[in-house]
Amino acid sequence: MQGAKLPPQWKGPLARGEEVAVVCAVATLARLTTGRAMNRNLQAAKMANHIVVVHASPGGELVALVAQWQNEGRPVAVLSGS
Repeated sequence: MQGAKLPPQWKGPLARGEEVAVVCAVATLARLTTGRAMNRNLQAAKMANHIVVVHASPGGELVALVAQWQNEGRPVAVLSGS
């Protein structure tokens, strides 16, 4: 995490030693399929106390997951998109 450009609101939890999982899709040789992305998001959400979605495309599958997590009473923050 050294040298990473993180949103200011993440600095407090990191300074307090709270666990953080940063999940992103990076262009690689192996394309991230919709199924693999969905599985990654579900696994990360299972481990999270709080879910932060930086961007969710309107009408996308992540928007549906956010709604599902909110209906389950999970704390979810969406910073942009949906």
